[in-house]
Amino acid sequence: MGKTQLALKYAERHRQDLWVSAASREALLSGFAALAEVLNLPERNEADQEKVVTAVQRWLNTTEQTWLLILDNADELELLHGFLPNGRGHCLLTTRPQDVHALATVEPVKIMEPPDGALLLLRRAGRLRPDQPLDTADANDRDQATTLAEELGGLPLALDQSGAFVAATGVSLAEYLDLYRQRGQTLRARRGPIHLEHPTVTVTFTLGRIIS
Repeated sequence: MGKTQLALKYAERHRQDLWVSAASREALLSGFAALAEVLNLPERNEADQEKVVTAVQRWLNTTEQTWLLILDNADELELLHGFLPNGRGHCLLTTRPQDVHALATVEPVKIMEPPDGALLLLRRAGRLRPDQPLDTADANDRDQATTLAEELGGLPLALDQSGAFVAATGVSLAEYLDLYRQRGQTLRARRGPIHLEHPTVTVTFTLGRIIS
């Protein structure tokens, strides 16, 4: 859905942004150890990771600086116990679970509507300049891009990957749509139904590997 990219863009607006992967407890411990290095804390060389976490927490809770702590891929919210600080800063979580209202204010990342997805696709494919609106595109390209955006489920990552493929190979959008459908059928035949949250992303990435 592009949660991490949105968080990166948001972080660009802050000087003191601190980034930690929250995908696992090990990632959190490693991330806080890296923060201790960045913050040049006396405990940065401490072998006991729990003590390092405590030191980072102490800094976050007592510093006069305003900080932004980004905990990326925090899908297992129970792992955050002991890592969420207080203080003058803010925490930004990227997560897939929706029941997080007790923990944070929720800002859902929505799929792209077909016109917006078509616009992203055409610009990424080099068929439109970054400043050109959708209605200036060739009518056939516009129709094909809209169809593709619908088939890709409005997922920005899949749209971006598809546009990159078209730009790199020079195929038409109609040819890419055929390739996409054929590749999806091949994967389903080999693996059965693609039991992934976003199979469209899987198909576009396997197409990308064909030309890499």
